[in-house]
Amino acid sequence: MKLLPNQLVKVMFRNGASVEGIVDIWDEDYVLRSVDGKSVLLIQDPVQDIMAVKIILEDASVTSEDNIETHNPVSKVKNTGQLRDNRQQQLKEMSKGQQDDAVPTSMELRAKKLAELRLAAIAEEKRMIAEKLNNHTIGEVKPVIYGLPTIKIKSK
Repeated sequence: MKLLPNQLVKVMFRNGASVEGIVDIWDEDYVLRSVDGKSVLLIQDPVQDIMAVKIILEDASVTSEDNIETHNPVSKVKNTGQLRDNRQQQLKEMSKGQQDDAVPTSMELRAKKLAELRLAAIAEEKRMIAEKLNNHTIGEVKPVIYGLPTIKIKSK
């Protein structure tokens, strides 16, 4: 498949490495530009090196500066206090939502029962191990008989 210029892709190599970038050339030469636009990657032997190419479906035709701003939400908000206030407001809304849902659902009850059963199983296993360690007695000890090996010498 031929990739188009200015398309955002993620290339997975056979050695496990992966690179994300914007396609510059994908014909005879395989050239990727980094998302921030500060570096260029030239793939020498794509048939042997590339295992898979993931095409990321978003508008890759934006400039690199716009792309940095879209991936960095902190740069959009100038005041960090505003971020903190927004986060606190979201937490308050979440806690109000949790108070409204006072009746637990069947999935929540099931998860709670499973957690309690796991804790009970762990406690029982610890109790059994402690009991085995405390009640262990040494059984019959068999004496070991040592001897010398017999060496037979062949006569000529």
